[in-house]
Amino acid sequence: MEVMIGLGAACLLIRLGLLLYRCGQIRAKNAAGSVLRVVGDFCVATLAFWAVGAALMMQTRRSFLGIDSSLIAFRSGGSADLFFLITLILTGTGIAGGAVAERSRFFPLWAVSILLAAIVIPIGGQWAWFGWLAHLGFIDIGGAAWLHLSGAVCACMAAFVVGPRTGKYHTDGSSSMIPGHNIPYVGVGAMAMLVGWVPYLAGCLILLHYDMASVG
Repeated sequence: MEVMIGLGAACLLIRLGLLLYRCGQIRAKNAAGSVLRVVGDFCVATLAFWAVGAALMMQTRRSFLGIDSSLIAFRSGGSADLFFLITLILTGTGIAGGAVAERSRFFPLWAVSILLAAIVIPIGGQWAWFGWLAHLGFIDIGGAAWLHLSGAVCACMAAFVVGPRTGKYHTDGSSSMIPGHNIPYVGVGAMAMLVGWVPYLAGCLILLHYDMASVG
């Protein structure tokens, strides 16, 4: 249980780093809106996973709306496992938001977060950790494959649909440089992601070693 709580805390630190990194890279006038988007993403993604995504990921027969300790059954951590999964989902939804910073509206971006947290990421996690990919011998450490692939594909599609920032390109084909307003935020955010990422990967490797030892 302690390991799962630690992994969840590391995920939250990574997400905090993403927030600082994004806010530092954009213009000052859009920083407050970017923070509000992240707070809204936390809320809607958590509710979407609680309502639908967790049941899809664990393939439980229980009703989609609501979960209890019996749902998170892949370990004996109970609520600690749920906390870890929610923070992991939030890490995935943050990838898409950063790809369209400064040029996305609130509700469409939150709709993307709901789609990722309720359907896309949970199904990918179920395949890789419990489903047919796992049965084929596929080993995924901490969502390194399915979590990042889901967020990255969605980010690419969102960036393609939304397009570049206003004022970036001109009619003659030239482009303008749009520097970030706070480089220290960028540095602190990058360091926060690094500080969270190292113990997160270490904890996932410990869990993988424990599982393999238990099977052996």
